[in-house]
Amino acid sequence: MYTRQDYLANKCTHQQYYGQFVGQPEREAVKVKFGSRLFTSTDSSFNDIGLSAWDALAQFSPRRSIWRQGLQAAGDWLSLAGMVCILKEAARQVKEAKPA
Repeated sequence: MYTRQDYLANKCTHQQYYGQFVGQPEREAVKVKFGSRLFTSTDSSFNDIGLSAWDALAQFSPRRSIWRQGLQAAGDWLSLAGMVCILKEAARQVKEAKPA
């Protein structure tokens, strides 16, 4: 497991750190919420999808308690920004996994 200190010390990337908290439920949630918008996004951080949409998905996610546990184990804490990072990493995984 990558810790928050590993991330801050550049021992792992943003993708590696937040990616460890992504599972199939997160990938499914972003596919359902954003659908084709993920594949037509031209921004590597999906910033062309409004932040309010990411915030809403994060705030109402049933996975919050699981994220809290994982983040605490990594020496981190649950925040709205962190939850959005997890979801955006899930979106990146979905987009990269799309067959050509």
